[in-house]
This record gives sequence, structure tokens and C-alpha cells, in this order.
Amino acid sequence: MVLCLFSSIGYAHGVRDLRRAVARMADHLAPGGVLVVEPWLSLEEFRPDSVHSSRHTAGDLHVVRMVTSRRRRRLSVMDMHHLVGTPEGTRHFVERHELWMFTDAELRDAFERAGLETTHDARGLMGRGLWIGRRGA
Repeated sequence: MVLCLFSSIGYAHGVRDLRRAVARMADHLAPGGVLVVEPWLSLEEFRPDSVHSSRHTAGDLHVVRMVTSRRRRRLSVMDMHHLVGTPEGTRHFVERHELWMFTDAELRDAFERAGLETTHDARGLMGRGLWIGRRGA
């Protein structure tokens, strides 16, 4: 089994990269093996120009994350601002994440080109769905 979870397939920028990534993962499957990919959001699901935040505390450690989302064509661009506070002080850092938004047809095509029997679970683990491919015997 090969797992590609938490929408990390979105770091493949473009259909060509998607096809290559799925093919390489499929290459590691034994006959009867399974590839599971949890996709990133689609163009329809992604909400550009939105802000999301979360806060977590564990003892004296406080972490706040605020994300501003933008879109450049089919690329979702998220600047994640982190504040990490402890009694010694507060640190701030920013991570930029750029994830490609694939269509269901593109994901299915990549699996089928890799020679996998393909099914789609629309719900998946967190509501983003799961693409499941099985290598023939």
C-alpha cells in the first residue's frame, strides 16, 4: 500500500507532475497493491480571499495560526502566519504553501494512465474525498 494523504498531492504543480507522481507511487505497488490519494480542494471548493485561524494551548505554550488564501489561476496560495508564545517570548514566522487544484477527471486520468483500477470515495477522511487505485494481479 502507498498512502498520499493530507492533500500533499496538491504540491504537484500541473497535470504533467500529477501524472508523474501517481505513476511513481504506482510503481511501488505489488500485484493487488493499493494506492490511496487524498486530494486537495478543487477550484469550486477553494475560497480565495478568505482568512482562517486556529489556536492551541499546551501548558505555557501558545500557538496561533492565521491563513490568508489567494488564487493564481489553478494554484491556491496560502500564507500561514504562526505566532508561538512561551514565557521566554513570542516568535512569528510565515510559511507559504502553493497547492494545485486538480479536477476529478484529471485525478482519475492519472490513476488510469498508471494502470490502476480506480475508484473514488467522495467523502474520504476529512470531506475531501479519496482516490483509490488497485494494481492488477
